Amino acid sequence: MKRLQTVLSTLLLALCASFLVACSAPVAEAPVYTPGQIAEVQRYEAAVLTSYDRFNELPDLLASKNWTNLRNIIHGPLGELRREMDNISSVLLKSDKAKAQKLTNSFFQHLESLDNAAKLQEVDRASTLLNLAEADFDSFLKLLPDAEDAA
Repeated sequence: MKRLQTVLSTLLLALCASFLVACSAPVAEAPVYTPGQIAEVQRYEAAVLTSYDRFNELPDLLASKNWTNLRNIIHGPLGELRREMDNISSVLLKSDKAKAQKLTNSFFQHLESLDNAAKLQEVDRASTLLNLAEADFDSFLKLLPDAEDAA
């Protein structure tokens, strides 16, 4: 009888342990970038920054009311920027992807409105829109991972 109690208690203990292990949820780790993803983001980032260099010409063109060249830069070199920003967004972690896409859309809405303000030669409105576009772009860059963010 004593032996039967020992066997039953061992079986009960094993059953309880199995149940606890089966019901426990694994601890979710925060998603991280792989070194390959970091390299891809950095490659796209270089292209984005190269295109964005032309954006830095806009304040001077606005100050001198050079509307034609301002609009030419918006339509020309900055037109490529959307594709490049979309490329980066596609390789970001899911948690950052939606934010990046929203900032990209906001940036280009501000550029389109800036183009319209330049067409109408509205200096104050154009200046405000230029600042808003720059803030969107800066926020976009803050979403990009650094090499330290790799797994």
